[in-house]
Amino acid sequence: MGMGGVSGAETFNIFDSSANSPELISWLSTNSETNRKADLLVGDFVVTGDLFTMDAGPVGFAAGVQYRDESYSEDRNEVATQRIDPATGAVIPADLIFLGGGFPVDEERTSYAAFAEMQMPLTDSIEVNLAVRYEDLDTDSSVDPKASIRWQATDTLTLRASASTAFREPSLAQFNATQTSLQGIQDFEPDGTPKGGAVFVRVSSRGNQELTPEESTNYNFGVIWEPTANLDMRIDYWRFDYEDVITIENAQGKLINDLNGEDIIRVAGPNSQLAGINVDFINAATVDTDGLDVAANYVISTGGAGEVGFHLTGTHFLKYEIPTSDGGTQDVAGFFNHDNFARSIPETKLNVSADWNVGNHKAVVIAYWVDGYETTRATPPTESAKIDSWTTVDLQYTYNLAFSDSEAVFSIGAKNVFDEEPPRVYDGVNFSYDPKHHDPRGRMYYARVKYAF
Repeated sequence: MGMGGVSGAETFNIFDSSANSPELISWLSTNSETNRKADLLVGDFVVTGDLFTMDAGPVGFAAGVQYRDESYSEDRNEVATQRIDPATGAVIPADLIFLGGGFPVDEERTSYAAFAEMQMPLTDSIEVNLAVRYEDLDTDSSVDPKASIRWQATDTLTLRASASTAFREPSLAQFNATQTSLQGIQDFEPDGTPKGGAVFVRVSSRGNQELTPEESTNYNFGVIWEPTANLDMRIDYWRFDYEDVITIENAQGKLINDLNGEDIIRVAGPNSQLAGINVDFINAATVDTDGLDVAANYVISTGGAGEVGFHLTGTHFLKYEIPTSDGGTQDVAGFFNHDNFARSIPETKLNVSADWNVGNHKAVVIAYWVDGYETTRATPPTESAKIDSWTTVDLQYTYNLAFSDSEAVFSIGAKNVFDEEPPRVYDGVNFSYDPKHHDPRGRMYYARVKYAF
């Protein structure tokens, strides 16, 4: 409009930056300031001891109470503060800020809990553990029990199992906070064909006062085998059945489900240029997931040359099922999941390590392996939907120096010693790697000193 600058007579030229005076740029520029603060105060009182003695041994008992007081606040300067249009009730984004700003927040809550646990040796080989926890919250309450059993079937074989429920209340931020980010989003024509390439748009996440607590039922069955004094192996099957999962809507998936929904912001009406997407924290219907954890350790003594150990740990997802918009379910294990609320989920991860201990010296080599997975995002001919597996190796040497009443530990090491680049992930205009599972920084060296007294 030609009314900018101190003089009120300048125009900002978005096509030729050299045409804009330093005075005009300074007049336009300002700081967007947000201060977020979270406080948590916890007090516990716990008593432990033996209740009585059974034929196989004493029955252990623990009980206690807990008090929690937490608060969350967001303070923003004027230019970063959103407002409500009194005429329409609509949110007015902060002026001239592409990221949109947010509302001030100042909330607090108090909760209480009581818990008890009992460990009973039924026989010389069978041990049972029973526990329960009660939570009294501002918005709800919950009673969550747990039962587990451990059976020493033979001198070398142990079987174990557990079942429990769990309960998670939405955080104060999930109830109240407003945050904005830039995300690469692929828009589509009404017939479903892509509209150009993926572009960065404003995605505003909003707290939801209607959130309900998330609940889960959890199972675990495991076997421990110790064939020799030097070797032990473990395998556990686990399963988690979640209800009312607390998560954030996926912006890309929300756009695909309704190109012109009320939370899809376009420049000039339906099917026009995409400008932003509003997403909310929600309770998803259900998530069912199960998998396997494995571990193995082999340790041998070399006499005066110390002790050498070899170790393996790993996790494998059998499934990770989430609800779909048509009322069905979808297994998203093994996928990048760019268009739903699940995170990227490689099916398998393994860590293999070897260590050598002698006197005050310890040396360790660790190999990390992440399974390959896929993206379902439409890829151009020059890109691949496959995300390759990734292997890195770390090295560390530690020297432990003990004094009469203190200890000093000196460590040097290197991460990703072979400088492996993360596998390429095609994700439109977003990062070309997956930061949830891969590190782009390459080889890194470090030195560390720890002194305890």
